[in-house]
Amino acid sequence: MLCFLLVACRVLPAPDVVPPEAALPPDPVAMACAVAACSGPLSSVIVWRDADGALKVIEHRGDLSRCSHPPSTWLDPAGAVVLVQGEEPVDAARGAQLQAEREAATAGLIADAPATCPLP
Repeated sequence: MLCFLLVACRVLPAPDVVPPEAALPPDPVAMACAVAACSGPLSSVIVWRDADGALKVIEHRGDLSRCSHPPSTWLDPAGAVVLVQGEEPVDAARGAQLQAEREAATAGLIADAPATCPLP
């Protein structure tokens, strides 16, 4: 006797995996909300542009109602993660290091007004 078993599986991507570019929303705020961890309606998203208005960096600050210590994530225009900083207590030296990282990620750029992630 010969038996066959067919099984259908759906593999879901890990939450920190960036979706392919074709799957990313064209709006930078929506893209950050789709890619960054702890995203929700209380997230804060800031789009950073150069002097010519070209999008350079998207800053996403996670929703405190989604995670107890939501990270801040900086993305490039393609949705790739540039920098992630956890929400944690730090001493003065580590605080200065984190501030330097943030300043380096946005050096010479102009911030748009903060936005929030759209409701699902």
